[in-house]
Amino acid sequence: MLFTRASLSSAKCVQLVQMLEERRRVFWGTFTYDSHASIWTGWPCLIDPSDVSYALSCATSTLSQGQEDTSPFTDVVFEGAV
Repeated sequence: MLFTRASLSSAKCVQLVQMLEERRRVFWGTFTYDSHASIWTGWPCLIDPSDVSYALSCATSTLSQGQEDTSPFTDVVFEGAV
């Protein structure tokens, strides 16, 4: 009985992690599109890069293999440390 409960808890955790990664990827896609549109039109960005403090999304191969995510945060990337 405890094995069933543990496997359900594990499945819920995996689903939560996948949803969070999906949200992160959607944000970065939107941020990239907004930045690209801003560069081409000369208009200001709708998403201010100084307000962004998220970790970059991990590689698909890292996610599918279950490896630890070592993605840097945006403040490190924007400073040019990576």
